Amino acid sequence: MHRDITARHLLVALGLTFASAVLCAIPAAAQTSQASASVTTPIRVVNNHVYVRVTSGGREMWFLLDTGAGASLMNMATADSLGIPLGDSVRIGGAGPAVVRGARLKDATVRLAGDPSMSVSPRVAMPMTGLNNYEGIPVSGILGHDFLVQRVIEIDYAAERLTLYDPKTFRYSGSGARVPITIRDNYPHVNAELELKDGGRITADLIIDVGSSGALALGKPLVEKHRLIERTGPTIYRQTGRGAGGAMRAHMGRLARLRLGTAEVVSPIAGMHGDSAGVFSHDRLFEGNIGGEVLRRFTVILDYGRKEMILQPNAAHDEPFEADMSGAGFRIDSAHAGLRVTDIMKDGPAAQAGLEENDLITAIDGKPAMEYGVDALRLRLRRQGGEITFTVLRDGVERTIRIPIRRLVMRDRARAAGTSFADHAIGDGAPFADHAIGDGAPFADH
Repeated sequence: MHRDITARHLLVALGLTFASAVLCAIPAAAQTSQASASVTTPIRVVNNHVYVRVTSGGREMWFLLDTGAGASLMNMATADSLGIPLGDSVRIGGAGPAVVRGARLKDATVRLAGDPSMSVSPRVAMPMTGLNNYEGIPVSGILGHDFLVQRVIEIDYAAERLTLYDPKTFRYSGSGARVPITIRDNYPHVNAELELKDGGRITADLIIDVGSSGALALGKPLVEKHRLIERTGPTIYRQTGRGAGGAMRAHMGRLARLRLGTAEVVSPIAGMHGDSAGVFSHDRLFEGNIGGEVLRRFTVILDYGRKEMILQPNAAHDEPFEADMSGAGFRIDSAHAGLRVTDIMKDGPAAQAGLEENDLITAIDGKPAMEYGVDALRLRLRRQGGEITFTVLRDGVERTIRIPIRRLVMRDRARAAGTSFADHAIGDGAPFADHAIGDGAPFADH
């Protein structure tokens, strides 16, 4: 027996890695008031994803915090190792074209390591091996709406800590942007304003998705209705990440601005989806999402009870933002002590340098690939200039491949008042408009 779980129940829309330049019209000195019952626990921020330490069955493990998940989930391998019985089979849909098969769970309880009174009981398990291989961290599950609704949640990306406040006593007295949210189908929706380069402005119903690593992911209905691909050119077509349903591709281009209340994101890169992107291709319950590439530049406070999100800018809010510049995708291949090339896009730097799909990268700039680390590689592949050297094993033959790092998603230069944008490419090389040339999320599965 099996049942379907679709986006109405579980939106697992992770792994969309884009970039943006953030400008916020919020004073920097924003403070939260002290609630009488608050708990602070350390988190890990990996690839813009927030990982929280939890316990289950007497073991500590990492769960991914995800406002884009309508309910908490457990990794099937974790459930099996804990001896938790699996029930009826279920099919789980989300981002990506396919569905995955999971199972109902019975008697599963997960508690926050820093506050055992904060607990959830995941009712569904799904395979997460792919997420582990792309993220480089053992992921035992996902904390969704049933976790988030219990407290006022403060995510301090810069300090890597999570603070939970008692909703009854929490009061905010800072100067952050207070953005109204609506909870529908267990997801936090926000009315966002998208300003296009032609001066047009669009109001979009977007989900705040802490579990997505990218900046903006826009669904096919919104993209087609407003002709966004032709209005945001030049664009490139590339793999943008992986979701519950596998890999997704989208046109990537820059908007002029994204506005959330008094907070502004200037020149964000948006993934504009068409067919074969799962919920982003057909779902009309929402029009897109806002992910970690925007959110990590703030301390984010989610107050579901008062239907409010508060954004306080942090020291990273004006950092330069880029997308992947290699034109390749990778996953960890622990069995062979390296990184496996999963995707090579036409005309990208990696393809032109001779890298091929299924190559095994054993060293990066002379250092063993596993020692170099996926986080360091992500950062390097988003930094313009120079080259990176891979030692590659292909068909038993070792070879050296040098890839120049050049910007693929071109920036726009704002004119004087910052209200109009000229279509100039900044950096070397001509724009690769409308060509598949890169993988926007080399390690982001989920």
